Amino acid sequence: TLRLGFATPKRWLEDGKEIKVERAPTAFGETSFTLRSRLNEGEVLAEFTPSPRVPKRALLRVRVPDGWRVVSARAGARDLKPDAQGTVDVSALREKTTLRFTVRKVN
Repeated sequence: TLRLGFATPKRWLEDGKEIKVERAPTAFGETSFTLRSRLNEGEVLAEFTPSPRVPKRALLRVRVPDGWRVVSARAGARDLKPDAQGTVDVSALREKTTLRFTVRKVN
């Protein structure tokens, strides 16, 4: 399993901030992803470039700041189901893809 974004500090995705990982070496080859926080607009945008070799599972986690949660995600026309931690399965994505994570403020 390839796990991406699991250890990023939540404050790194405060509104207007960006996390960019380029050509990260993994056991499956290089992979890249960028997360752009637009919390005040209700979303985090992700660009994901999968590794050349396909892992059994590839997971991408969006760790939003406290007080926010990921409620849904889409990759093109495909709906993805984020878990309670904001993780989606990106195993089926074989080319560079833009994902849209919808976020909401929690009380």
